Amino acid sequence: MNQADHETLSEIYTRLQSQPLPEHRVGYEDKLQQVLYLEILTAIEIPSTATVLDVGCGYGDLYAYLLARGYKGHYVGIDLMPHFIEQAQRRFPEARFVLGDMISAELEPCDYALASGPFDYHTPNIEMRWQQTIHRMFELARCGIAWNGLTAIPPGRTDLWSQPLPRVLGLCADLSPYYSIRCDYDPLHFTACVYKQEHFYSHELYRLVGHLYLHPEYAQALRDDPLNCAAKFGVSLQQLNTIAALWAIDDSESRDLPGA
Repeated sequence: MNQADHETLSEIYTRLQSQPLPEHRVGYEDKLQQVLYLEILTAIEIPSTATVLDVGCGYGDLYAYLLARGYKGHYVGIDLMPHFIEQAQRRFPEARFVLGDMISAELEPCDYALASGPFDYHTPNIEMRWQQTIHRMFELARCGIAWNGLTAIPPGRTDLWSQPLPRVLGLCADLSPYYSIRCDYDPLHFTACVYKQEHFYSHELYRLVGHLYLHPEYAQALRDDPLNCAAKFGVSLQQLNTIAALWAIDDSESRDLPGA
C-alpha cells in the first residue's frame, strides 16, 4: 500500500477511536447497520468448517458474527491498524490476526475472502488499492469472495469514496462469469459476491449429477425439497441451479423428447 494511503487511514481510524461505541470506531452508523451488512456479506453461503480470510477485520466482529451462527472453521483476520489487531487477538485468542497490508502480506489460501467496508474512505490511491485488493482476495480464495461498499457518496461526506455499479460490474466480470451484486437493502450501498468456477463444479456436484442419471426418479425429490437435497449432497443452491435443466423437466415432457 502507498504510504500516503496508510497515513490517511491511520488518521481516520485513530480519530474514530474517540467514538463512544465499538461499531462507531470501525465506521458503522449503528449496530443494526453493522449486523445487516454482515448478514448480506455472508449470504455467499459459507459452510461452518470453511476457512475464511477477513480483510480489514477491525475488532473481529465478522468472526463473532460467524461464531454466533455455528461457525467452526479456521479464521484469519488482517488489518493495517495495530490497535484493531491487538484488541481482536485479546478478544478471540483462538483465532489468527495479522497486522499488515492485504496486497503484500504472505497469506495462505482460504475458501472465502470477505471484506466489509475497507474501501469506504477516500485515500490518495484508493482506486488502485481497491482493484489490487480485490484481485488478491480472488487469487487466494478457493471458492469465492464478497465485499461491500458505497455506490455513491452521501451529501457532505467528502471523506468517503464510492464504487459506482458499472465499475463494480466490470471488476466482477474481469474476475469470473459467476457473480452477483445486491443493492436492495440500504440506499447507496452494495455487496458483491464473485465465485470461482471450481466452487460450482465440485466433486459433490458431479456426484449428484451421477446420482440423477442412475436414479432419474430422484429429480422429483429435488423439485420438492431442494434445500434438503443440497444438504444431503453437500452442495449449495447456487450449484443446484447450474444443473437445473437436468431435473426441472417434467416427466411427461421427458417422454416426448427425442430418444426418450
